[in-house]
Amino acid sequence: VVGSMFTHSHCCALAVYFVQLSNVSSTEKKRCIKLLKNLGVQASHIIDSTHHDPRCTHMILGTVALREKVLCSLLSGCWILHVAYVESSSAENKLLPCRGFEWGEYRKPGVVPKGDAQTVLEAIRRRRAKQPVPRPYLVFDGLRVVVSLMPAVKAEGMEYVLKAGGALIIGKVPSNPREWHGVDALIVEEGTAEYKQGSALLRSAQTYSKVLSVDFVTQSTIRLERQSLESYFLS
Repeated sequence: VVGSMFTHSHCCALAVYFVQLSNVSSTEKKRCIKLLKNLGVQASHIIDSTHHDPRCTHMILGTVALREKVLCSLLSGCWILHVAYVESSSAENKLLPCRGFEWGEYRKPGVVPKGDAQTVLEAIRRRRAKQPVPRPYLVFDGLRVVVSLMPAVKAEGMEYVLKAGGALIIGKVPSNPREWHGVDALIVEEGTAEYKQGSALLRSAQTYSKVLSVDFVTQSTIRLERQSLESYFLS
């Protein structure tokens, strides 16, 4: 369990210190990797992956958006840090406490977080109020879902978020009534041609399962608790 990796209220021991860098330029990424290695982080603990890795304890970002890596990090118990954390640690020649470098907390004087940055900051504060040290939030625990989103990369990213929150991903949209057995919800993009109000595909899916807007996943994640399914039903 990721939450068990944290040994005190600031950071965790190097042995369980797994870092992912995201939303930084290739040049900045190479520099950060070099600095982290100089600070004692093992090369094998600096994760280079398109998707959020469940081992990750520190997600370090250049910019922030309500996408897979940030949403997974909120659920899995990662620290979500501004890239300045690496530079500041290097200047002190030691890994600094994470508190103070969490996304939205660290910013230039006079800069006010807006949009996704503000939403993430509020989610981090909400998480801290619940538990001072980040820990996993299995807000989708036991939920059996099918994800039908386009493009495929968006569907894959949302599946990672659901799995981080404890959901079981069933697979593709069932093609016959028998395959719908055990499916709790179908997650779709509201307003798309396939699932617009009154469409044959939407009516068929609603016969066998709850059809939910993808906003159900995002809102449950940033609020760190499962939202009412009924609030996100597509009709």
